[in-house]
Amino acid sequence: SSRLMLNVIRDHPNGIRSVILESPLPPQVNYDELGVDGIVYSLNKLFSNCRAEANCKKAYPDLEKEFYSAVAELNKRPVTAPGKDNISGETFNVLLNGDDLVTWIIDYFLSNEAAAIADVPMIIHQIFGKDYTIFKRYAGDKVNPSSNSWGMRYSIWCSEEMPFENIKKIKEQSTRYSGLQGYEVMALPDICSVWKVPAGEPVENKPVASGVPALVLTAEYDAYTPPAWGKETASYLKNSFLVEVPWTGHGPGFSVSCVRDLIAGFLNDPGKAPDASCGEKVKKAFKFTVKSP
Repeated sequence: SSRLMLNVIRDHPNGIRSVILESPLPPQVNYDELGVDGIVYSLNKLFSNCRAEANCKKAYPDLEKEFYSAVAELNKRPVTAPGKDNISGETFNVLLNGDDLVTWIIDYFLSNEAAAIADVPMIIHQIFGKDYTIFKRYAGDKVNPSSNSWGMRYSIWCSEEMPFENIKKIKEQSTRYSGLQGYEVMALPDICSVWKVPAGEPVENKPVASGVPALVLTAEYDAYTPPAWGKETASYLKNSFLVEVPWTGHGPGFSVSCVRDLIAGFLNDPGKAPDASCGEKVKKAFKFTVKSP
């Protein structure tokens, strides 16, 4: 939605009073060339924050090593789990491998609210010890359809994103990191080769500059649109305020209650700097879980 809003303030600025850009993907960023970089950014943030917190470091001193060992083990020996189709009611046996573990950790924890993120070190430690109980819940998600509008996604992405990307750089993403060999974020280059939509104009790959008052929200653990992209977005918006929300992932306005208050304050007065106390409240409220729930 933030990409859509950037297009709107670029192409139809008249009558727009203010805009909120949450976890933005600016058009000049070629996502598929950088997607795995974002995954690694988020994981490294988790590992470094655990090391910086005394109790987490003591409980999980080898967290990074345990994570990549678990990924490698599951890629060699996937586990089988039952996944129920919510439409037909039929149950299938689903193989879950190391790549699934990466996606599950990113999607269902590091892209979630603070309470879920706090449990990630504990969950990684459990899975490293071959306790796959909680991980097996992912099987149900794999057999059920996504709520995303994929036809619309492909049409926009294959027109406004893929024509400006470098296939070689996209492929290099899956070989750049030793612990994530073969891991890919999207398969859109292959999809776009048969989707057959016309390429967008060059402007679709250029920064959006505007004087419209903007609140740019980023999230500490956002693997899909890292905080650096929000900072880059804000640099072209001369009347913008940039806020990074701690202890949350993609879409912080949906998972942190005080962010909603911050948004309301901005809408009441788009020219006033937002109250920065929200982030400090969140930092004080959460620590990593160091015992079984």
